[in-house]
Order: sequence, then C-alpha cells, then structure tokens
Amino acid sequence: MINYLLLAVGVLIGGVYSIGLKPANARCHTKSAVEFFNAGVTAVATLCACVLCAVSQSFAIPATGILAAALFGCIFSMTVFLNLIALDFGPLSITNLIVNFSLVVPLVYSAIAYDEALTPWRIVGLALFVVCMFLFANPKGEGGKARSTFKWILLSALALLCNGMLAVIQRAYAMATDNVYATPFLMFGYLFATVTSLLLGLILHLRRRKVSVSVDTTQATQDSDKHRYALVGWALLVGAANFGLNLVVTLLATRMDAAIVYPVIQGGGPIIVTIASRVLFKEKISPIKLFAILLGCVAIVLLNL
Repeated sequence: MINYLLLAVGVLIGGVYSIGLKPANARCHTKSAVEFFNAGVTAVATLCACVLCAVSQSFAIPATGILAAALFGCIFSMTVFLNLIALDFGPLSITNLIVNFSLVVPLVYSAIAYDEALTPWRIVGLALFVVCMFLFANPKGEGGKARSTFKWILLSALALLCNGMLAVIQRAYAMATDNVYATPFLMFGYLFATVTSLLLGLILHLRRRKVSVSVDTTQATQDSDKHRYALVGWALLVGAANFGLNLVVTLLATRMDAAIVYPVIQGGGPIIVTIASRVLFKEKISPIKLFAILLGCVAIVLLNL
C-alpha cells in the first residue's frame, strides 16, 4: 500500500513541478531573471538534498562522482532554462509532454551502451512519439506570448535533449557505483546547477545593462518589487517538488518494478499538467491536441515497458 501511495505522490509532485514553471515564466521578464529563478530552484533542491545527506550521514562521494555531478548540474541548469524560455512561445500542456519524451534519449543510449533490446512495445511507443510530433508541429502560439512555432519547437526539442542527457548521466553513474552515492550525487549536482545558473544570470544581466539605451528605472524597480516575493515562493515550490520527485523515484527503485514506476509517473504527470493548464491558465486545447496529448501519454507508458 505504501508503494502505491509513494507512486501517487510522485505523479502529483511531478505535476506540481511542471505547473509551477508557468507562473514563474510569466514573472521573469528577462533571460537573466530566468537564470536567477533557476538558481533559486536548484538552491532549494540543494538544501533538501543536504538535509537528507545529513540525516543519513552520507556526504562521501568519489572524485569521479564530483565530475559527473558537475556535468549533471550544468545540463540541469540548461534544461530548466530552456523549458522556461520555451513557455514564451508555446502552451504549457504540450511543452511539458514534449520534454517528457526525453526518455527516448536514455532508451537509445541503453540500446547502444548496454545492448538492451528494443521491445515491440517500445517500437510502438517510438512510432506514437513520431505521430505526436507531427500533431504538435503547429501549436499556433496557444498560451504563448510570441506565437513563434519554430522557436517553440527548437527550444522544446533542446529541453527534451538536455533532460534526456540527465537521465543518461544518472543511469551511467548509478550503474558504475551500484547507486551507493545517489543522495550525495544529487546534492552536488544541484549545487553545481545553482552555481552555473548564478554565473549565467550575472553574465546575462551585465550584458543587458550594457546594451540598454533607455530604461525606465522607476518602472523597473516597481516591477522588481512586485514580482520578487512571488518568484521566491515559486522557486521554493518548484525546487522542493523537483527534489521530491527525484527522491520518490529513488525510493521506489528498490520497492517497485521500474516497468510500473516510470510509465505511471511520466505518463500521469502530463495528464495533471493538461488539466491544470485548462483550469488554471485557461489554455485552449483543441480536440486534436487533446487527442495528441493522450496519445503521447500512451507513448510514454509504452516506451517504459
């Protein structure tokens, strides 16, 4: 019973994480603000991981783990950044589903690196994935600000690729170390992501100041005061949700069959996001796009079998 409760919590937390990106994106008016928000998210996740390491008294990690965590952190920072920017040009419901298709990357990697066979179910899932991408090829800016299909597809695809690389790094490291250093790895990974996001945010902020010719500082200050506390709140929620999702997946890795855990979490999350997008953000979801989202959830489940 506790396993299914954890599974339900995982689905809910995954949905909360993705949903929280939408209002955060609406309050980040510059790319530097996006990176600073990203730094806040990963800082919260770092703190959560640090507390868990302290409770379990397991801070040790080999030197190779530090290098892997650094790579994980840099890519994680880029993943959240691309995901947030993609929401400028396309709807949350579809963007979230596309990013969830990132499981194709570790699937291909496992087939090449570990000679894992592509099952008939996974082949069908890949075919449905291709069909979904064709159906999503023209979102017409639903829910987006700039209504740019090309930019939305490009940013979503890059977020998909980066998110998939995170899974590849985690799996390669877990198999090399028997997953002994899972929590310290996450702690250092989030820490590197925080540092990376802060540095990129600072660079983008300084570049913006150099190219700015005329800025209404009064209005800018008012906007900053208006959104600062809201962004802090969303960073706390999104950061805690992201860590919680990783923790639930880690706990269930030794308690339930992976063929159940991953399909339910990755397939259930987009359904929650789709419902929330319609109810909370008033996104218009046409019948064909609703069909594509449901088809995509089926594809995610099949790709995990």
